[in-house]
Amino acid sequence: MASNGGGIFDPGTRTQMTPSLILEDRCEVQKPGLLLSQLTGPQVAADDSLFGTQTSAARLKAMLAAPTLSSLDPKLLPPTPGLPMGPKDRLTGKELAELRALRADPSLAKTRSGRPFDLNSDITAIYQAGEGRWGTHGDALRDLFWDRSPDQIRAIELGYKDRIGSDLVQELGQEFGANDRKFYDSIRKGDRIGAAAAELMEAAEGSKDPVRAKKVLRRLDPEEVKKTKLRFERLDPKDRTTEQALVPALTNRRNPNKQLELQALLAGDKDKADGIALGYDLARRDGGATVDKMRQMGPEAIGRVDASRFKGSLGANIDKLEGTDRDQARALLAGNLPRADAAKARDAVDGWGGIDKDKLFDALSPNIDDPTQRRAYMGKLETEYNQMYSKPLRQEIARLGGEDRDRAETLLAEGRLSPEKRLQYALTGSEVDGMEA
Repeated sequence: MASNGGGIFDPGTRTQMTPSLILEDRCEVQKPGLLLSQLTGPQVAADDSLFGTQTSAARLKAMLAAPTLSSLDPKLLPPTPGLPMGPKDRLTGKELAELRALRADPSLAKTRSGRPFDLNSDITAIYQAGEGRWGTHGDALRDLFWDRSPDQIRAIELGYKDRIGSDLVQELGQEFGANDRKFYDSIRKGDRIGAAAAELMEAAEGSKDPVRAKKVLRRLDPEEVKKTKLRFERLDPKDRTTEQALVPALTNRRNPNKQLELQALLAGDKDKADGIALGYDLARRDGGATVDKMRQMGPEAIGRVDASRFKGSLGANIDKLEGTDRDQARALLAGNLPRADAAKARDAVDGWGGIDKDKLFDALSPNIDDPTQRRAYMGKLETEYNQMYSKPLRQEIARLGGEDRDRAETLLAEGRLSPEKRLQYALTGSEVDGMEA
C-alpha cells in the first residue's frame, strides 16, 4: 500500500501504517493518554509480554507519540497482538503479489452470507480456534470456511502464512481427521457438495454427532441435498443409502421426533423438520429451546411452519410457556425482533444470580451493519422494553458497576462498540485481553 503523507510499512500486516491506522482502519487515537495509562501500571512493569508476545509498553508509547511513523524504527513496531511473528515460512514474492491482488479484488468484499469479508479477523479467529486443540473448535472452523469462497480461502491461507508464520493447509492436515481433511480440500476448491458429503460421513462414522449432520443439511437447498446424498452414497464403503447410514447411527428409537426431523432434512424439507423440532420443544415446555429454534428459523419460516404444521395454533402453544421465554417467542412469532431482544435483555437483568452481563451485552448487539439503522433498532428495543416491564431498561443497567455499565449504555445507544471502546475494555479490568486488543 502506498504511503499517503508519511508512514511505515508494517511487515506483520503488509500495510502502510499511519497514526490513523494504529488501532483499526477507521480509528484515530483521540485519547492516547487513556491507552498509555493502561501501559504504565504495575501489570506492565511486572510483565512485559502484555499481548502474549514480547510487546513492550515502550513500543506502543513510541507509536502513539510519533506525529507520523515515517521516522520510527521498525523494531519498535509491535507484532500482531497475541500472535507469533517468527520469520519462518514468509511469503515469496509471487505469493505476496497474489495476496495483494486478492485483497484488492472488490468481488471478495462480501462472504457468501453477505457479511463483510475481514481477512485479519478470519486469521485471528482461525488462530484462536487452534492453539493446539483444533478438534475442540472444529465447528467454528468449519462454519467459517463454509461461508468463504475459494478465493477468500486462498487469501486466508496466504495471510495466515504471512502473519502467523506457518502453513495453514499443513496445520489442518495434521490436526484434522480424514473426513475433515476431505471437507477442507473440497471447500477450498468450491465443491460444497463434496464438503457436505464429507461432513455427513464424519457424523455417521466418526463423531456420531446428530447436531452436526442436521446443521449440514439445513445449509443446503433441496437440490443440493439430493446431490449430497448421491455423493455420500458413492463414497460410502458399506454401500448404504444416506438414510440407512445416518438415521440409525444418529437417532434413538425411543424418540421418534428426532428420527422424523432427520428424515425430513434428508428429504430436503426444512420447514417440516423445523415444525417437528419446534413441536417437540413446545410439548416439553422447553422455553429456551423453543426460542433458540425460532431465532434460527427467522420470521418467514416461522410463518410457514405455523400455517403448515400448527394450522395457526403456534401462538396458543407459545402461551403455555413462562416468563421472558414466552415474551421472546411471542415477539418472534409476530416478527418483532426489537421486542424479542428486549425480552432477552429482561431475561439477562432479572436472573436469580444478578445481572448476566454476557447475555445482556449479546441482547444489545444486533447483527446490523448500517450505523443509522442500528441506532434506530436500539431505540425501538428500548421503547419495547419500557412498555413491557415495570422498570426502565436504563434503570436496570445502572445497577451495573463502572466499566460494565459504560459498556451496556454504549451498546444501548449504538448497538456496537467502537474500536476505541473495544481497545479500552481490552486493556482494563482484572486481566488484559491481549487478543481483543
